[in-house]
Amino acid sequence: MFNVKKFAIISVAAAFCIAVIVSCVFLFSVKKVSADFTVYGDSQAEQIQKDLDRFTGKSLLFLDKDDVYKVCDKYPYYQITSVEKSFPNVLKVRVVKRVEAFKIVSGGSVFVIDSEGVILNDTGETEYPGNVIPIELKTVDIERAVVGEKIKTTDDALLCAIIKSAGDLGLSDLVESVEIDDKDTRRNAVITTNTGVSVVVWDVEDFGGEKIAKAFETYETLGDYEKTVCWITAYRENGGEIKAKWTAFSPFEE
Repeated sequence: MFNVKKFAIISVAAAFCIAVIVSCVFLFSVKKVSADFTVYGDSQAEQIQKDLDRFTGKSLLFLDKDDVYKVCDKYPYYQITSVEKSFPNVLKVRVVKRVEAFKIVSGGSVFVIDSEGVILNDTGETEYPGNVIPIELKTVDIERAVVGEKIKTTDDALLCAIIKSAGDLGLSDLVESVEIDDKDTRRNAVITTNTGVSVVVWDVEDFGGEKIAKAFETYETLGDYEKTVCWITAYRENGGEIKAKWTAFSPFEE
């Protein structure tokens, strides 16, 4: 008799727990995926929204946010920057379109990347060519180039210094191209401007960002004619102060 009563109590308790769990699952199931898109130009927002809508009906309690972040893995131009569970039944997602910043040219390969080095495409095609700075790698090799991932080279620190400096200084409107090469064991950056003057950054691996900044500070002080011809060289004097100067003579012949 005791065992029957105990079994009945346990059965009722179990049924109650199941009912509570089922109610919670139903109450906290996703009814809406609210996606906030920051997009310019061509848009894949509609396709992404459809993929996000597949989370509708899933339990918000047990939903793994990582699964939501992975939605944009097949959309390299897009990045999910935040996922928020808004109880009882709304999933809030913020989606940002990556901005084309640089075109990496190496041998016969061309990759368009954003300011963080993420490869957006391996065709070299761009939506707004005027906003993209070509960077030609001559002495730096590409080790891994997968669309949607950060580009890997034999000298990531050097490439990072170039793209960070160009991004921080907002040079997209002024720079026509960047070439990374070496001369006499020195690795240098040659920056061609849209106005005509070329900027040579000696030993760009050493305080490259500061040298580029100093070079373009000097550029702003030049007259209209000087901005159209010859060279600006940026260097570190005897391992100390960073300097830049305009010169009428080719720095490669000094």
